Amino acid sequence: DVHGLSRERLARVLDHIEAHLGEELSLAELAKVACLSPFHFSRCFKRSVGVGPQRYVNRRRVERARELMRRTDEPLAAIAQTLGFADQSHF
Repeated sequence: DVHGLSRERLARVLDHIEAHLGEELSLAELAKVACLSPFHFSRCFKRSVGVGPQRYVNRRRVERARELMRRTDEPLAAIAQTLGFADQSHF
């Protein structure tokens, strides 16, 4: 799509990201979920969301960490590890 990902593809990718926030999410993996080449996926994702896929994933991880810090008593190190950060200093 010239304007970005179709609603269905975008929803599939965003759902996949949310379900796997604590795991390594490569461009190739996300492109496969969208059934597109990595290059085409990256351009379309940025047009649809406003930022590239990796930046989006990092933002979601930080947002989820904020939610967990507010709602739980988990230590920062545990939250960081749960969300795929090497340690809390990578927030």
